[in-house]
Amino acid sequence: SEIQSPELLEYLEFLDKSVIRLEKFSYQALLITELRTNNTQINIEEVPLADLFNRSNSMFHKVIQSKKIKVLLQNDLSVNVIHGNSELLHICFDYLIDNAVKYSSPGEVVIVKVYPDNECTVCEFIDNGPGFSPYALNKLYGLFSVGDRHIDNNTGLNLALIKLIMEAHRGQIDVSNNQPGGATVKLTFNNQRQALLR
Repeated sequence: SEIQSPELLEYLEFLDKSVIRLEKFSYQALLITELRTNNTQINIEEVPLADLFNRSNSMFHKVIQSKKIKVLLQNDLSVNVIHGNSELLHICFDYLIDNAVKYSSPGEVVIVKVYPDNECTVCEFIDNGPGFSPYALNKLYGLFSVGDRHIDNNTGLNLALIKLIMEAHRGQIDVSNNQPGGATVKLTFNNQRQALLR
């Protein structure tokens, strides 16, 4: 028989969300441990930019649609692929697009901007949300730290994990607030160094 009690349904929904969050946290913690202790080189391949963007868009389609947010890809025509580990690149795109959508107000635009810069490929994730507080900016990459605004118990490990992923790719992550509002997370992949890893 179907559950009719609204209170019980709400409780089951809460348990379901808790399980999902615990599973995500466990996966993040395991991956962080591997990246911090594993000295072997990661597998580098050509990952289609469209695949990275489209998968993340599909994954968060419901919340994007419910908030009437537009997620736009603006890429230089010379950049069709990113050299990196496919699984790790998907994690970066998923987390950063999810975070940008989560903190954007309804009707806003989230931009994923990809372009070449000398021997590098740059991916910028730009939102119009509240931005990072000064406290959060000082705690961005701290493992298990909890700040405010962009950093909460759902995303406290995300940027720490992405920093480790970028270090494994010999790249870097930069975070800044925009004027008059919003934030930009910038990932820089060094194509020249990555080529040596293949």
